[in-house]
Amino acid sequence: MPKISVYVNYSKMNYFLYFYGMKLISLLLLIPSLCFGQDSFRKVNLKEIKQTLTDSTGYSYSTLMNRYLSKDTTLTENEFFYLYYGQATQESYSPYGSSDTNKKLKELMDKKGDPSEKDLEKIITLSEKILKEIPFDIDYWLYIAYANKMLNRPLDRHSAIQMYRGILTAINSTGDGKSLETAFWVIRVDNEYTMLHWLDLEFGGQQSLINRCDKLTVKKNEEGLEAVYFDVSILFNSMSKLFDKGKK
Repeated sequence: MPKISVYVNYSKMNYFLYFYGMKLISLLLLIPSLCFGQDSFRKVNLKEIKQTLTDSTGYSYSTLMNRYLSKDTTLTENEFFYLYYGQATQESYSPYGSSDTNKKLKELMDKKGDPSEKDLEKIITLSEKILKEIPFDIDYWLYIAYANKMLNRPLDRHSAIQMYRGILTAINSTGDGKSLETAFWVIRVDNEYTMLHWLDLEFGGQQSLINRCDKLTVKKNEEGLEAVYFDVSILFNSMSKLFDKGKK
């Protein structure tokens, strides 16, 4: 089994918020908070997911992905579930994918002063390009939402928020994050930090791996939680397959 790190540098959201002079919570107020108190959770079975996506059921993965990237607000919770976890059944799946376009976006955001209309349009264009390359680095939906908000395009802002919310709802259906047994299942490490923000929790600065679960401490909160757990089995399995291929 290869040793992998599940630590992520979350600075990209920091410079984004600095650029706009706004707090993430100002957007989250526009989105219903997720609830920790679910009674049952959805099992992530990649074999079943892959079979469903290959059957003639209307859940063609390419179709779901095209609808997602085109901001189709008619996507259901079930479709978001198969879309997100279905990514891990694709040959193109990489848990640590990144985009060179992010550098261009950061340079744009590091500019001093208020963004011009041209800047905002470019933020949307670059963010959409990154999402095509890395569909589930979902923080870029927030970039698109903020830019459309500043451009006074409420429908476009709403559709971006719906894509962001849909993925987080899929993750939320798999657990409550309170224990190893009820950990949230993720296919990317950066989704863990996004979930913390979504739940209005602040990372406490300590991360550790326990039985294929990533434990993130959180600062004092209303829920009284000391940590949130994320199941990273899918990431381990993916890296293990790559390691085995490398040995061959």
